[in-house]
Amino acid sequence: MRKKVEALADMIVALHAGADGDALADARRVAGAMDNRPWEQLPARLKSAIRTDIKRLIDSGADAAALSAVGYASRIVYHARRDLGLVG
Repeated sequence: MRKKVEALADMIVALHAGADGDALADARRVAGAMDNRPWEQLPARLKSAIRTDIKRLIDSGADAAALSAVGYASRIVYHARRDLGLVG
């Protein structure tokens, strides 16, 4: 259990900080694959980190295809964009 908690904490740090390299790519891939769980059931800190990362990507000009290319599932992107007020 401790390894899972540490892994989640590392993933949250990577997404919030916008870390470069493998840590960020792995964090995006794992977070993006969590679309089988309802958004509301994801830990609040993880959702915050995902929103921060997606907002950073959108601000740099990323579209839905680019968000998918970095590892985010469309359902995760939708919920994050909705929470950010970017979906009508």
